[in-house]
Formats: sequence, structure tokens, C-alpha cells
Amino acid sequence: MTETAPKYVTGNYFPSDLVIILSLHACLFWTLAAANLPLAHDTMINFQMFGTVYREFLLSDEFPLWLPFTSQGVTADFAYAFTFTPAFYAAVFLGKLFSVTDTLLLFRFGLYLEETLLIYGLYQLSSLFHRHRISPIIIGITGVLSVSWGTQIHWNFHLIYLYPLLLYHTARYLRGEGLEHLAFALIVMTLGGLFYTQIFIAATLGAFVCIWLLLFRPQMPSLLRFAIPNPGGQVIVCVALVIAFMNVQFARHVIDGMQSFTSLRQANGSVGLDIFLTYGGYVSPVKFMEFIYAAPVRFAFVAYSGLFTILFVTFALIHARTKAFGVFVLLVGLVLLFSLGASGGVAEIAYRFFPTMDKFRHIGFVTPVAKILLIVASGFGIDHYLENRSARGRNTLFLTSLTIALGAVFVMVDAEHGWQYAYASDSSLDIPFAFHYWQWAIVVLFVLVAFGLGTKLVTRDILGPGLLVCVLLEMMSYKFMLEWRAPAMTLNWFRHWQSLRHAYDVRPLLYSSMRRREIEQDIIHQLSLMEVWGARNSLGYGSLSLDLCFPVHRVDMISTPFDSLIRTRLAVTDGQSPQEYFTLGSVVNDTALMAAIGCETPKLYLARTPVLTDNDAQVRHIINTAATLYETPVVQTSHPGWSDAMPTSSSAISADVITIRRFSANQLIANIEIPVGSNRFLIYLDSLHPGWQAQIDGHPAPILPANIAFKALELTPGYHEVTFRFTGGSRWTAATIWINYLLTIVLLLTIVGVYGRYMLSRISSLFLRPNSVRSHNPEGASKKPSQ
Repeated sequence: MTETAPKYVTGNYFPSDLVIILSLHACLFWTLAAANLPLAHDTMINFQMFGTVYREFLLSDEFPLWLPFTSQGVTADFAYAFTFTPAFYAAVFLGKLFSVTDTLLLFRFGLYLEETLLIYGLYQLSSLFHRHRISPIIIGITGVLSVSWGTQIHWNFHLIYLYPLLLYHTARYLRGEGLEHLAFALIVMTLGGLFYTQIFIAATLGAFVCIWLLLFRPQMPSLLRFAIPNPGGQVIVCVALVIAFMNVQFARHVIDGMQSFTSLRQANGSVGLDIFLTYGGYVSPVKFMEFIYAAPVRFAFVAYSGLFTILFVTFALIHARTKAFGVFVLLVGLVLLFSLGASGGVAEIAYRFFPTMDKFRHIGFVTPVAKILLIVASGFGIDHYLENRSARGRNTLFLTSLTIALGAVFVMVDAEHGWQYAYASDSSLDIPFAFHYWQWAIVVLFVLVAFGLGTKLVTRDILGPGLLVCVLLEMMSYKFMLEWRAPAMTLNWFRHWQSLRHAYDVRPLLYSSMRRREIEQDIIHQLSLMEVWGARNSLGYGSLSLDLCFPVHRVDMISTPFDSLIRTRLAVTDGQSPQEYFTLGSVVNDTALMAAIGCETPKLYLARTPVLTDNDAQVRHIINTAATLYETPVVQTSHPGWSDAMPTSSSAISADVITIRRFSANQLIANIEIPVGSNRFLIYLDSLHPGWQAQIDGHPAPILPANIAFKALELTPGYHEVTFRFTGGSRWTAATIWINYLLTIVLLLTIVGVYGRYMLSRISSLFLRPNSVRSHNPEGASKKPSQ
């Protein structure tokens, strides 16, 4: 019998089931949110960038193009590329609409929308391939409860949350349901996730298409037709191409802009082979144990797919070998193949010969993608087990043997201590070593229920609901365990996080003198370092934990001028990477350097005795050898002789001569009074960039390099209004923002329309037609033809 591509049968798509799943997910999500568990690592950085963008949009009615809070100033393009997904844009626009000031609430709301999209995609994809009504429910629950974004938001979540929806539309296109679905898949792929992970996602999608074409061999005319009458289909495809083109251009700009972020990346935006192979963990097959051990192998990385997933995938390999199942299994194998081999292996071959594969640095994220594919593939085993009642006893016995074998694997691996190091010996990953046995016990419970049904100890056939309850119990316990015992859940960090809770409310960036006094009088008790720092500068730097002056710092987010200052001061030789020379110890121990970059010193000040020169060699020599760089900054100007005529001062000019009128991410306006015969160079300790423009009393003024990395303006005696305005960044940034804005509106209207119509139909059926016949199969299995 020749197997054909599975046809889409709406009988296995139950909107009521989807509503129940989404309602259950909402309860679980906001229960965890109410606990206010701390964020850390990349998730914390994403949150701070989100808060910066939202604050600017709420208070200044503009999106920031510059981030003065990150490494002494960097462009905001990478923040949009790394942080913002359509769900976060939706959170920003809704927050603006309702004037929400709690940035943490909005950030979690964006994550909630993304988890909702993950459930929706998994349910739709499972409904497309799996016959039993319970299968899509189990797939959706397992997928959404397997993610943990509290510490590592990128690889654990943003990489995969739209992946099921992408596969869903691609599969519908391959079955000849219209080119529109290919357009939808293109939109999903270009807008969701990190731009350089989309390269890997595109590779897996291409493999999915090739495997499907080889196994099902669809007719070419069916792949070239539109399902929507003209010109609707053509319009959808054209819109998708425009969106994809604009996002690709934006991504290319950001990749090219990586050259301004130190030597972590090479001149063409790619990374070295050593970073490609090692970031995110080792490349050996040992990492695949993550799928069955309910604890992360690598710091902040999780790829647990659930024990039931592994059992039913194995079951399907033996008893349910269909072509559709083969598509997912072969794709899992290809995805995992990308992560194998260190020297001359598959991973290195992919790096050297696969197009643009060298642009992303994280070969370790193949396991989350494989996890999603395994979860979907397990549905074929669930279908066969629940529907084949005649062989249920034999199948249950087979599952029992798999369960015993899995327990034996746990015992043997633990006895050899080959796995214990992953989370038991590492104090930062305080997870009970015996937790995987608890998960295994839940599987044993289900096996006992199945045996009870076979021996008539249980009179009703509750195998499907029993499996659902056990899966829910397993994944909920994993979710709560991982969230409550995450690497960030140390007692000190938890207390610190709780103390910062009020700091995440939107506040004006410019502090009044009264607010400054209030902060200075309450420094010890309630305030965060960022508020104290803002008070000292009259500026509210709300995300200064990304500043070099604070412990959390990323050397791959340093602007080129700032990196040049550090290299010059530390006398770094060519060829050294930031990881080799850029350590907090080497910088913090240099008090002159710390003062020069704005640590414990005002970021906007009038220099006492600047050194003026136009000789690059002299600039580097002075910076390398000077005992003070803050009081005597090196300003590069075409009139170095003026330094001889500049008067000196025995004391710094009073801060009262500088009055900051406006401060935002893109703009700083200050009134400055220069006494006669006093210093005349204004230093702004914010990174130099060609996109900055300055005006003095409304007239354009040249911005001069100060200490290589920062900005300086020459001021004459008198009263002046000085304006710094950033107008740089990608020209595609605004287009990307507004595309997401329009898509947000369309998405919200679609949700309201579709589910509003569904709820109205349900209400009318209950009250207007109470005796109407329901068309659903009462036993839960749809009438979909066998695959």
C-alpha cells in the first residue's frame, strides 16, 4: 500500500481543547510570575534593554537609537535584533496605550505571548499529523513546560518558540494547500528569533523540505498554486517577500555592525572556529543525555524533552514507522549531526563549507531544536498506543521494558559519576541529584495504570486522560523545579532582585535636585547602584548593570573606540582577543582608567587642563603613560597649539555651571555657563560614534575625540545651550519597528475576530440551540485516515 502525504482533517482540531490548554498555561505562567523569580544572565540583559526601549517610547514618544547604558554607549540596532520579537513589540505598544509603568510586567507579558504562540504552533502542528484527540494536547503541554527562559532566553526559548508554527505552515504548503502558507512560513522565520540563528533554522527547514519531497514526492503543480482567489494569494506572497527583504537588510546591517563590537568577531562578521565549536558546551554525544535528565548539562542551557517523549518516540520507531514520522526522525538526526566533531568533524565541515554558518557562534543550540522535533515525533507513538486497543497489552509490556531500561541507564550512569558533575557537584546548579528518579517514578505510575486497565482493575478506559495527567505532573514538576532551583536562584541574588523591584518602574531619566537629595539621603537602605549613579550625574541611568563600572559586563558589547581606549591603556598587543586582555581586574585596578571612563566621576564635566594634540602616536603614548586621564583628557583637535594659550585652574569648575535640561537615550541638552578665563572643553563620557551630532546655541559644532573613546566640545566663555543628538543606526530599524507594529495590530484583530466568533458561536449553540447535535467524536479519536 502506497502511503501518501497526510491530508488535513479538521476533525482533530478542537478549538475548545486549545482554549482549555491556553487557559491552563495562563494559570501556570502567571502563578510563577507572581512569585517574582529573579532573572539573570542573558535574560536579565534582554530585560534591561527592553526596559530602556519601552521607557524611551513611553516618555519621549520615540524609539531609542542609542544605548548610553551599555558599555559606555553603543548603538541600539543590536538591541532590536537580539531582544525584540513581535510579542515584545506588542507588549510595548499595549503598554504605551494603557500607560503602564511596570517594565517587568510588560516584559513577562511579552514572554507570555511568546509561550502562547509556542503552544498554538505545537497544537496546530500536532493536529496536522496526529490522529488521536489527546495527542495535540500532550504535545502542547510538554513543549511549553519544557522551556525555561529565566537565565538563558535565547537558546532555551527565542530560538524555538516559533519553530512549530514554521513547520506547520511549511507542511501545509508541501501538501499542496497553497503558496500562501509558504509566505506565512517566510514571515514567521524572518521575524522570530535571533537573526543569526535564523541561518540555522533555515538550514533545518531546507532539510525538512528535502526529506518531505523525497518521501512523499508531491506533484509540482500542487506546490505552485494559490488557495486564496486572486489577487489575495499574490498580495500575501508579495507582503511576505517585502517583510523578509527588509528584515534581511536589517540583519545584514547588524551583522556588519558587529565589526564595531571589538575583535570577538572577525572583519566579515563571522567568528573563529574555536568559538563556533566551544560556545555553549562541548560537542561530544554526552550532551544528548540532556533529553532525558531533568537538569541542565551546561550553565543555563536546558533541553529536557520529557521521559514520556523519549519512551513514545522509541515506541514509534518500533511500531509506528510512517513516512510522516520518518520526516521528523530524519530531521532530528540531521540537526544533531551538526553538533558532532571537534577537529575535522561534521561541525567543522558545517562551519567551513555551509553558507553563512560561520556567522552564528552557538553550535550548542542544536539540542533545543531537536527537543521540539522529538516532542512532535512522540505524538505518532501516542496515536498508535492509544488507538490500537487489540494490542494494548503487548504494547504496555513493551513500554514497561523501556521504562525499566531507562531506570537502569540512570543507575549505571549515576554509579559511574559520568553525569553527576553536570548539576550535583556544581554549586551554582543546586538541583537534587535524585530528581530524575522522581520523573521516572511518574512514568512507572502510568505503566501501573495501564496494567490496571489490562487486568480489569480499572473498569473505565481512562488510558488517554491518565497519560495526560501523568505528562502534566511530570512536566509541571520539572518546570517548577527548574524555575525555583535555577542558577540565578541563590539566596543573595534573590534578595538583591527583590530589593530592585521598585527600580523597574518607568521614571524620567532626568533627576530633579530634590530627587537627587532624596537619593543621596537614602543610599544605604533601599536604593540600587544604578539610582545612586544616576543621582551623582543628575542622570537616571536605568540599566547600568551593563556598564563597565558594575560587575556584570560583556566584552562582546564594547564599541570599537572604547575597546581602542582599553587596548591603548593596557598596552595590548595585536592578536589578543578581548577574553585575554579585557578582565575586570585589569581595568578596575587602574584607578586613572576607571575615573576616565566615568566610574565614580560625573559623565558630563568641564575638563580642567586638557591635552590638545593632532598626533595619533602622541595620543596613545599619553593615554598609556598618564597618571591622570580624567582631569587632563587627551582631546584630538586640528588646533593643538591652542593648549598653550588655555588658562589652567587649580580646582575643578563647580558642577553648578552645568544644568542638564533634557536627557534621553538619543539626546542630551544642557545649559552651561563658562566663566571668563576658564576652561572651555566639555567632556561627555559616552562613546564616540559618527551618528552623533552636536549643536552649540543652535549652530552645528564638531565633536572631537576625547581619550580616543569619548566626545568633547570646545566652548567659549559665556552662557551656552549644548545639544547632543544621535541620528545614526540602521536605516532599516524604523521600517522593522513599524512592520512589527502593523503585524501586532493585525494579530490582535485576528485573535479577537477568530476567538470572538468562536465564543459567540458556542454561546449561541448553548442558549439558542440547546438540543443541537455535536459533531465531535465522543471517544476523542478523529476520523482521519491512517498514515
